[in-house]
Amino acid sequence: MSPERARGEDADAVYQLLHDAAVWLTARGIEQWKPGALPRRVVEDGIARGEVFVVRAADTLVATLQLEESDPGTWGSDAGDALYVHRLCVGRTRAGDGLGLRLLDWAGGATRARGRRLLRLDCVATNDALRRYYARAGFAERGEVDVGVRLARFERNA
Repeated sequence: MSPERARGEDADAVYQLLHDAAVWLTARGIEQWKPGALPRRVVEDGIARGEVFVVRAADTLVATLQLEESDPGTWGSDAGDALYVHRLCVGRTRAGDGLGLRLLDWAGGATRARGRRLLRLDCVATNDALRRYYARAGFAERGEVDVGVRLARFERNA
């Protein structure tokens, strides 16, 4: 696994991966992402800012995540000591092989490389499976916040 910064031409594949995950989650009654709710512009803007990373297998995009400098809407202001993971997504062809956990570890290394000590993320508070997943990945819960939807916040040392 070697994540690389997404390029402009990756926007369609990143968007499709996220959309497919939203469809899969919704079909199983899991509230996290809703199909069509993510504006394509969010993906394009994240790529343009250099925040979106992808993993490829045989020239096919199989995973993505966005690593942001701040998240004031969910976390408020910070002292510049954290990076924030958004839209971590592993395609169904790689589900269950540990790629998501390896991506979180990679994000921790990227956080340390930028001189930050904390890696933070969030999920919909009712998504118990994802809350357990993040706990198994070494993240501690840091409360819930309402941003129009109730989110559970997590952090771990990078």
